[in-house]
Amino acid sequence: MIKKCPICGGQKTIRKGLSHGKKRWYCKTCQTYFTHVNHKASRLNDRIRYLYYDKMLPMQDIADLCGVSRMTIYRHIKELRGLTNTSPKEESPSSQSGIVLQMDATYWGQHFGALVARDHHSGKVLWHKYIYTHEKVEDYLEGIRFLASNGYPIIGIVCDGIRGVPQAVNYPYQFCQFHARKRFLDRLSFCPKSEAKDELKSIIKHLCHTDKESFIGSLNEWYTKWNEWLNATTGKSKKKQRYKQREVRNLWLELQRVMPILWTFYDRPELGMPNTNNDMEALFSGLKRKMKSHAGIQKEQLIKMIDAYLSKPHTKRRKIKPTKAIKITLLGTQNVT
Repeated sequence: MIKKCPICGGQKTIRKGLSHGKKRWYCKTCQTYFTHVNHKASRLNDRIRYLYYDKMLPMQDIADLCGVSRMTIYRHIKELRGLTNTSPKEESPSSQSGIVLQMDATYWGQHFGALVARDHHSGKVLWHKYIYTHEKVEDYLEGIRFLASNGYPIIGIVCDGIRGVPQAVNYPYQFCQFHARKRFLDRLSFCPKSEAKDELKSIIKHLCHTDKESFIGSLNEWYTKWNEWLNATTGKSKKKQRYKQREVRNLWLELQRVMPILWTFYDRPELGMPNTNNDMEALFSGLKRKMKSHAGIQKEQLIKMIDAYLSKPHTKRRKIKPTKAIKITLLGTQNVT
């Protein structure tokens, strides 16, 4: 079969051995050598790269779609792994006015996870680290220092309230209200049933959907009403005194302690900080949904697939028009304009 010269388009070509395992040809018209490129294989590589790295389909599904054997897909993927750079591309931070950093961790089992830092405004993952135990304060600080040292202008941080991080950073810090709401409601579920607990529970349920003044005002009303019940003690001597409602009282004190970082987004509206870390949860949900098709994958391959997923630009979710604020009272709730 005569091959057409890619230089001059002539058909006076002859075989001239091999070059790096590929057929080498010589054109008599322009007197140049060229290597024949298998365009069909090249298109197959492009399709496999798309289905495996972007769609994250299993090898058998890719083989069925491409009409080849599973071993052929495996061979192409093995070649692609040596050619594909799955590390995230660095974006020049000089073009950014400010970054609201969202940080959170997700896990696969008990001994492997990833800590991810993401820009809230652009939706791009800027840094991630693999962790093999539970995340620590130092892990968060490592990511913050890395981004700051590379010129990223961090103006605020949104996190799930891991102890020690708010005190260790010098940036405005927003405690994810969704995580705070879940934490406090879970703790209330272990307390004995009472009217005071039910009222406090109804107030905390509206944490993500109300304003600062309504939330703090309703808590103060609750405390005024149940002050004596909350601080009731047992025993006559001070050494033997213990609070009867110790669990609810400890929850109340912790709620007061984290109150300033629950409303950073409300006190600093110019920063554009979200009140929750739900964007990170959506990112992790999409990642784990794609990973379900690869059960039993080796850790090295899992890391490469996570790198590839996090390096892709993720479209930021459409902003939903905010609903009317909810004013909380001990008698019920009502919408306010």
